[in-house]
Amino acid sequence: ANATNCTQCGVGKYQVGPHCQDCAAGQYQPGIGQPSCVPCVPGFVTNTLATPGASSCTACTAGWYSDMPTKACFLCTAGSETNALAVAGASRCSKCPVGYYSAVSTTACSVCPSGWTTDVGLAVGGTKCTACAAGHPSTSPFTPCIACSAGKFQPHVGQSFCTLCSAGHTTDMLSKAGATNCTACAAGQFS
Repeated sequence: ANATNCTQCGVGKYQVGPHCQDCAAGQYQPGIGQPSCVPCVPGFVTNTLATPGASSCTACTAGWYSDMPTKACFLCTAGSETNALAVAGASRCSKCPVGYYSAVSTTACSVCPSGWTTDVGLAVGGTKCTACAAGHPSTSPFTPCIACSAGKFQPHVGQSFCTLCSAGHTTDMLSKAGATNCTACAAGQFS
């Protein structure tokens, strides 16, 4: 009588009839003697990346992402957020929109308040909010800090409006834009 040895397919493989086949790229098999492989989903990567025969599928660490299980996880940088935020397994990284910021990709992008702008101005990908300078308010985080027009002033940083310098007073910039204060004219003078 002829003896035959029975063998089971190892990890990273599946059985097709009497043969073992490597799991396709993007799929994995952690067990032995299995009839099929398991798909690894975006946000997770196989231990062999684009090479067939993977035996594991691991989530990208929080703050990292992968849109395909055959690609390595990439760092999602400040000024962006992952679709999983502080949870592992992100498949996307998106820049914060204009007027929004994020210091780390594991927190959602937040809107800057009026009178403030992001560190990148009117571009996407802000990492922090910065107060508009005195004399240069902003009505919303979606508009730039703009100098108060001639005859108006704003003495404080981070403001959203300018105040009219009343009759008998003058701004520190006289007839120029960007004034930060308004003072009364000296006795015998007018404005």
